[in-house]
Formats: sequence, C-alpha cells, structure tokens
Amino acid sequence: MKINTVLTYRTNVEDLKDFAKAKANYYLTSESLPNVEQISDKLGMETFGKDLILPFGITNTEEWYLKIAEKFGDVEKAKKRLREDMHFLKTKLNQDYNATWHFHDMFGKRGALLGRAPFVSSLARCLFYDYNARPVVLGILAETQQAIDSAKASLDEMSDNLDFDVLINPSYFEFGLAMEKAKVHFSVGQSVDRWLSEGMDISNTPLGGLYFQSHFNFVPWPYAGVRGMLNLMTEFSYLMDRVKIEPGYLKAQSYLRAFLDREKKEA
Repeated sequence: MKINTVLTYRTNVEDLKDFAKAKANYYLTSESLPNVEQISDKLGMETFGKDLILPFGITNTEEWYLKIAEKFGDVEKAKKRLREDMHFLKTKLNQDYNATWHFHDMFGKRGALLGRAPFVSSLARCLFYDYNARPVVLGILAETQQAIDSAKASLDEMSDNLDFDVLINPSYFEFGLAMEKAKVHFSVGQSVDRWLSEGMDISNTPLGGLYFQSHFNFVPWPYAGVRGMLNLMTEFSYLMDRVKIEPGYLKAQSYLRAFLDREKKEA
C-alpha cells in the first residue's frame, strides 16, 4: 500500500500535488476535522481509521494491522508479517531474566493515564491485555464529542473485567483526587504532569502529549507496532524501578547525607 502524502509533519508544498490521488485518508486522530473531511469528500477520498485503535502493544497492533489489511491489503500476508515480528520478540525475550522480572513487576499494578483520547484508550488496552496491569484512572483530553465517544467505545470491552474511572478533560485537582482515591502505583502522561504525580509520591513517566510536552527521546525507535513493544518495555522498566524504590525514600536513607548533616551540626 503506497502512502503518497503525510500531513502535516515536515510536509513540503510539492508533496501536496499527490494529495487528491489518495483512495482514502487515514486519520491518526479521532477528533472531528470538518474542513478536511469536507474537502476529502469533494475529492472523492474516503475518511478511514478514526475508529481504529492506535498500535501500541501486541494486542492493539494485531487488531489495527489486520483491519487495515482487510480494507486495503492482503490479510494472509499481514498475518505472516505479524508472526515474523512476534517470533522476533520471542527470540529477544525468551529466557531473559530481566524480562521475566519486568512482566512480574507490571502484573496487577494500578495505573493512571492522562493524555489525548486515542493515546489513553490505546495505552490502557496495552497495559490491560499485554501486561495484565490495571489502568484504573483514565484522564481523556479531547476537543470534540466524537473523540470522547471513540475513546469510550475502545475502552468498553475492558469494562466486563476491570473497574476504571474515565475523566473527560479533568483539571489537575480532579485527576489528583481520582489517583488518590484509586491508590495508583504509577501514572503516564505528559512531562508537565510529573509535578502533579510525583508531588503525590506517584511515580510518573512522560509518554503522551505533543512532542514538546512529552519526553526527551532522540533515538528513532518506535513505540508503535509489535517491535515497538520492546521500547515500551524499556520505558516501563525504568518506571517500575521508581515504583519499587521511591527517590524520596532513597534520599531519606542516604548514609552520606546523614554523616554530612552531623558534621555540620558538630561544626
């Protein structure tokens, strides 16, 4: 399947000449974009993908990839590619002692997620289905009712096996109270959200949000797709380290700090 134009990241004016040749427009957002959709309709281009989950983790990627293959490609070829990538993952993680500890650490942990609607719904499903963790507080940031409804629909199938609170465009005060009530072990959000979470002694990792509100990652490794699971595992491994050993506790138990403080008092 050929992709002729990507809007709007680093798009040159010259690239726009092929825009109208597309059979369909795939949207990575579930927000309503009436102007773009109206232009696309006039040009005979189908709007596609607003109800698709984003490919974070194994379960989401399998659903995402096969639905695209059913629409535009070859399902059997897609399944073959998925099996190849999953085999690659197995060879990397098989008998890996650290991977065993990582999945053990994530199992059953209660988490809070705050971010754009598609990101939160996708990552919540990744935590639940791939890790058997418990995303119990979900703060959804959205501009339109369409995005809110889409996120809720994606999360609905988890509701039979998990109780979770969904907050729509919550204030920090509301989100903080929800995390306190749910007794979460960790949170995932934007970099600015760390002030809230870690101020409450809740370990946080910034993965969501726009690039400049996210994290400092200069290595071009993907988080999406089957192989992207390895990068997610790396991020969550660092997070679990902070969950197990809180920085404030380490500081309080510092033998050198205690010695220096005693030296100051004696001086």
